[in-house]
Amino acid sequence: MSTSFSIFFLNIQSLRNKVSELEVQLLDTDYDVICLCEHWLKNFEVTNTCIRNYILVNSFCRENRIHGGSLIYVKPIHNCISVPRITALSSEMHCEISCVYLPVLEAVVLCIYRSPQGDFKIFSSTMEKALRQCVKYRYVCVAGDFNVNFLGADKSAVEVIDLMATFNLHPNISSPTRNQNCLDNIFTNVKASSSNIIDTQLSDHLGIHEIMSLNHVPIRINSPRKHRPINKHGKVILNNILENCCFDFVK
Repeated sequence: MSTSFSIFFLNIQSLRNKVSELEVQLLDTDYDVICLCEHWLKNFEVTNTCIRNYILVNSFCRENRIHGGSLIYVKPIHNCISVPRITALSSEMHCEISCVYLPVLEAVVLCIYRSPQGDFKIFSSTMEKALRQCVKYRYVCVAGDFNVNFLGADKSAVEVIDLMATFNLHPNISSPTRNQNCLDNIFTNVKASSSNIIDTQLSDHLGIHEIMSLNHVPIRINSPRKHRPINKHGKVILNNILENCCFDFVK
């Protein structure tokens, strides 16, 4: 069975005062998952920041510094669960991760933010640890603002691509997402996928819309069945029932 799965990613540069604007833009869309980085919210704020028709499943918020962060909203129709063990790998500024898993689709989604002031070695080490925990999942999608330029001769960008390729994840974006640079990207191991850039006017980053075709086996739901226990007491009841039955039709 093949299912179309849609992800939207954006470095929103503060979600705090943009919820209404974002909801208006979502009216004409049908994204299954929304990944946002640089939401700038604290833990006490993020749990109270609701997006209409979506549920906040997982988030990372900075505790010691301002700004940054990543979070993932998912449509309620999906049986989606948080993956806190991967989020716990996060390091402020260096590699900020939120992560969810969709069991029915056998897909895991990571939302990443790396600050340009972060230590790239810490980012690479953290990212590798996170990806190693994802190898057991059939489909993997990593959406993020990596703050490396995927269009130029950026050594760090090459290292990100090589790291992802080690886990069979490949970039889908090859056009600018902020000014003339491609800082944002989506890596996935899904071959049947397509993407496009969206100007939301919500930040100076362009958004990314990714559509993937996922093959999966539908989960079979067993209906409860009632039966009589065939024990000594059950046999007595069965004999009593049979004694009162008419078998004249049997010849």
